[in-house]
Amino acid sequence: VLQIFTASKQSNRVQNSLGQLQDSARFALDIISHDIRMSGQVGCDSTADVTNNSTVLGAFNKGITGYEHRDGQDDLPAELLASGTGNPAGNHVEDGTDVIVTRYASPDSIQVASATTTTVTLNSAPGVTQFTPLIVSDCQNSDVSIAGAIAGNTIDIGESTFSTTYETDAELSELIYR
Repeated sequence: VLQIFTASKQSNRVQNSLGQLQDSARFALDIISHDIRMSGQVGCDSTADVTNNSTVLGAFNKGITGYEHRDGQDDLPAELLASGTGNPAGNHVEDGTDVIVTRYASPDSIQVASATTTTVTLNSAPGVTQFTPLIVSDCQNSDVSIAGAIAGNTIDIGESTFSTTYETDAELSELIYR
């Protein structure tokens, strides 16, 4: 009877551990599945070329990329390993892990009132802070940059210029880069 009780208790412990493992895996997949589905979304025309005006954000020619991080033999771009503003991973990449980087425009966009090649004026308060990665797009063009100084409804594009001027049909979104 004691052996049956001990075996039953051990079996129960194993089953509980497996259940917790499944819950953890389901939770992790729920978190990353949204980012993977949204990757590459850059505005009303996700097939449009994106002009990357940022020297901090690295290449933005793909919505999703995967990397293998092994000490001394990285294929991770240097901007993902360095800490600093605009870096999605910071220096939080652990040795021996794989990294998935997704890039997409936040679905919470703000209508552009006008945009020159160096500033964006919005119809409402921007809701972003300085150094936030941004993407401005209409149905023909998209530009990625970092927010510079913000004064009222106007954002200065501090580090570079846009490839074109944008009209009232354009939208500004935070660039989700993780």
